[in-house]
Amino acid sequence: VTRGDRAFGIFKRALEDFGYKHLAELLEEPSWHQQPATEGKDQEVSSPEAASEEVPEGPLKSLRLSLQPFKDSPSAKKMIEGWRLMEEGARMLNESGYTNLEGLMKVVQGFLVQERLTARNFNRYLYDANYLALDKERLTELMTSQLHQDPAYSSCLYLQGALMPFDENRVQEMRKVVDIIVKNEEEDPLHKYVHHVYC
Repeated sequence: VTRGDRAFGIFKRALEDFGYKHLAELLEEPSWHQQPATEGKDQEVSSPEAASEEVPEGPLKSLRLSLQPFKDSPSAKKMIEGWRLMEEGARMLNESGYTNLEGLMKVVQGFLVQERLTARNFNRYLYDANYLALDKERLTELMTSQLHQDPAYSSCLYLQGALMPFDENRVQEMRKVVDIIVKNEEEDPLHKYVHHVYC
């Protein structure tokens, strides 16, 4: 996993360096808004807009709505579950004034479910106005404060490492996260997601 993860970052940077930035961006995240066209009546039935009312509100509703026609497929279920976890976590953070660690944990679980990799991807989901639009300064303060009290708090350590670029420092941080989760076993809230932590 480590070699593949590092190779991914190197390959992506090479694309950018040689002027293929548009291809590198395609590796960031699948475009869920572009769905294959269908013909006739099926087009109306499978249209995301047709299912809008049955999709719960939330900052990532447009993303969940785009997968509504495919909601029964394993891949779509995974993505939708991840977005709902992120939204729930963001709600808890905002309502608590950025003091609820369970909110942070749920955001992290959402990322893990979707197996997101790049720091750019994490930053976009956390802070972009079109996504969760979290307060970067307050979230950082929460993480710093918690790690001061508990240096082995896995959710904070994971997010701290995930926001780093692909290099040896990130690898070391992620290995540290895995070691802590494995040591804590099922008591750790990220234990069931440990296989999604990429070093």
